[in-house]
Amino acid sequence: MPAILSNIQQNLSRAAYAAMTVVDGYQATQIPIDTSALANNRTIENTTTGEMSVKCILRFNQDYAAAVHAKVGVNWKRPSAVDHWLAKAAAESKDAAQKMFNDSIKGVI
Repeated sequence: MPAILSNIQQNLSRAAYAAMTVVDGYQATQIPIDTSALANNRTIENTTTGEMSVKCILRFNQDYAAAVHAKVGVNWKRPSAVDHWLAKAAAESKDAAQKMFNDSIKGVI
């Protein structure tokens, strides 16, 4: 890959990661259960899926994260929690994440 394209690809990757940190910030305040294991054991995986294509995944390292998201065992909720917290956090943070991406990529492309 020519240097200019490589530079653009790296900047796209950084911008996508920055946008995902916005989503992560939203979801962290809405996790339905108050456990440090679920709240603190997550990562943002950022992979290149082709030229000028990047994929970010917010991955929880706890097996029960999907069950919590699916509202299994509702009695473990904390007062600030919302059902399907991750999907709602993604929807709520969409504009802020898009702005972060745009601001991060500005002047690069």
